[in-house]
Parts: sequence; structure tokens; C-alpha cells
Amino acid sequence: MKSKIEISIILPTYNVEDYIDEAVMSVLNSLRKTTLKCEFIIIDDSSTDRTWKKLQRFCGDAFIVKHHHVGLGALRNIGIGIARGEYILFLDGDDTFDDNILVTLESYIKRADVDLIVFNWNSISTTGDIRFRFNCGYAPSTAGFSCWNKCYRRNLIRSITFPEDSLFEDVGFFIIAAEKAESVIYISDYLYNHRHRLEGISRRATSISDRMGVLNGFLDLYQIQDIDKTNYDQLVVKTIISHLIKGLNDSTHINTDDCRGIFYATAFLQEFNLIGIYNFWGRRKISKNILWNVIVQLMRFPKLYITLAKIKVKYK
Repeated sequence: MKSKIEISIILPTYNVEDYIDEAVMSVLNSLRKTTLKCEFIIIDDSSTDRTWKKLQRFCGDAFIVKHHHVGLGALRNIGIGIARGEYILFLDGDDTFDDNILVTLESYIKRADVDLIVFNWNSISTTGDIRFRFNCGYAPSTAGFSCWNKCYRRNLIRSITFPEDSLFEDVGFFIIAAEKAESVIYISDYLYNHRHRLEGISRRATSISDRMGVLNGFLDLYQIQDIDKTNYDQLVVKTIISHLIKGLNDSTHINTDDCRGIFYATAFLQEFNLIGIYNFWGRRKISKNILWNVIVQLMRFPKLYITLAKIKVKYK
């Protein structure tokens, strides 16, 4: 009888030819240090550079499959569907694991019945140098939205999906998982290296409509009835406003889709009672500083108000 797979590693890829070798080798190096039985799943989204060609030399080390431009959220969902491991780890195609990630997780998985493990991570440059170290802490509100510095029990996330056809799709995934988890462990080790590069999704010039993909993940969170969302209100509002400001900063003009994005954000904040102006030390609502920043940005586009007035949309 085959022994059960203990960890599934899911690596989605798209046009990361400069980094994919390092990403894959970081997994293989960590596998050599552990006694855990693991499977390595790589899902490429029909890369148009040399990523797919480079992956072919790792066919003996991983299960590699190609899909046709379905997006990062869909790739991760496909990976979860394929995975057979008791636990799941995510790795992005331009990031790397620390060599000790699996051997460190092994000591916790084998000695404790744990649903979710959170660990610290490094921000690295395009050349791999450490820029800074991020201490997550235990609380879901401080551990960050990203899905990749966590290890999930597969049964925990079986019913959770990443929103598809949108950017910034993972913002609600971890929080929902953390709220469902009966046991969570925080590890102070830095086990993940997240690459900071200007062409990455979170840092490249991105439209308002694209950035409002964050609403899809937050919507999943706020539609769950048995979660106390007040623990996340401030973080959610700050994230939405931050994306609005970045989208406005990156814009030379505002199109109809961008206007709809602003409407969606406003409707979301209103629907879940997140909008309002409190004093500077208010804990939950939009502060005067944040609101003023948005107003200053909107003043760059006087025709925006006319366009907004012509659009009637309802957030669904």
C-alpha cells in the first residue's frame, strides 16, 4: 500500500523565465532535506516566453501541466483540485522557498494536529538579496493577505476558492482559512522569499478596474455569516483605498471600466457599513487623511464626475 502524501507544493507559472529555475530548485533542495512524502505540482498558464521550455527539464521531479490563459486564481484552484497531500504549500513562479522550509514544517506537522501554519518571509531583490524581513505575528490581521507564507491542511481549504479572472485575487483566502481553522501555529523562522520586482502585479502600473479585483476576495470574506469581520474592517478599508490611490497615481486618463471600479469600491464599503469619517484616532472607519488623499487624486480628473454620473452600476 502506498504511503500517504503529506505535503503538496503548488507552483503556478506565467512568463517567469528569468526566475523559474531558481524557484523550482528551491523546492527540490528543500525536498532533499525532509523525510516527508511530498508531491510537486507545476501549472503553467501558456507562458509566451521560455518558461514552459525550461520546465521540461524538471519533468522527472514534478507533475507539470499546461492550461490556457486562465489566470493565477484559477491555476491555484486547479492545483488544489489535483493535490493529494494532507497539507498544501503555495509558491509563486518568481519566488523561492528557504531550503529548510519542509524540514521545519515537518517537526510541527508530525508532533501536532494543526490546521494552519503561518511563517515569516523575506522580501528579496531581483538578484536574490534580502531587502527586509517581515515578521507576521500570530493574528490573521497581521499575517498578511498573501497565501504563500502559510501551510494549509487540505481539508481546511477544500471548500475555499481563489476568485478567478481578477488580479489581487488572494486577499480573502487566508483570512477565511484562518477563521475556519481550529488550530493555528505561528513559526518565527523566515521560510519564504518573495521577490520584489517592478514588473510584478502589485508594483507595476495597474488600472483602477484591475486593482478592484481585491473586492472579489473581500466579498467572499464578508458574505460568510459566522465570522466577526470587525477584526478586519480597518485593514480591508485601508487596502481598498490604497489600491484606489495607486490606480489613480498610475492613470493618465480614466475610462468607463475605471469609473465602474470606483463605483464598485464605494458600493462595497457602503454595503458592509465600512464607509464614514471618524476622528484621526478612530479605529475602524476611513480616516480624514485617507479620504483627503483620494479627493486630491480625483481632482486630477475633473471629467470623472460627469462620467460617474452617467454610469449606474450595483455591486453584486
